[in-house]
Amino acid sequence: MKSRDLEEFLTTESGVFGEVTARLQRLREARLLPDLRGPVEPRLRADEIVSAILSVVPVKVQSAGEVTLGLRVLKPYGAVASAFGGAATFAQALVMILDIPAARDVLIDVRCLDADPVRRIPTLAAITYSQEGVIKTSHYLPGNLLATMDQGAPFDRGSFGHMISREVYFSARLFQRLGDRLNSETRWRA
Repeated sequence: MKSRDLEEFLTTESGVFGEVTARLQRLREARLLPDLRGPVEPRLRADEIVSAILSVVPVKVQSAGEVTLGLRVLKPYGAVASAFGGAATFAQALVMILDIPAARDVLIDVRCLDADPVRRIPTLAAITYSQEGVIKTSHYLPGNLLATMDQGAPFDRGSFGHMISREVYFSARLFQRLGDRLNSETRWRA
């Protein structure tokens, strides 16, 4: 998938008309997407597509690069082995969802809390999935915050940030459509 195709897809699916182009430009400035555009534009890797998806999380377009960088490196609350797919970071878990059909099949949703870098409100994320008929949620937080917490205690999402916050919800269907499209492009090129 090329950047222009992903831009069109995200614009349609997010309903954030007129902003996706600016958000992706912020990612290019943060070196999360390739600079090349037009006929020489490379196909995006799953890791770059994850960054583009996460760029719709912040309310402010100008924060897209910084918030995306923060979301990508979030670490799972508790043991890495018990996190979604055993991924060590939030970005790795989302790449796994795009790359592996079985991971998409168990996915219920992905949620990200918008962060305000200026006010130093932490960015949080969660992946909800079904494992052997049991609904589970892997929570992801900044590493410096995890270092100060008792990770053996139940996770209390309400104790972070403000009592009113903005959360962005990504459905399993979004990841299913993107993953299927990536898999079909890979088969076609092979």
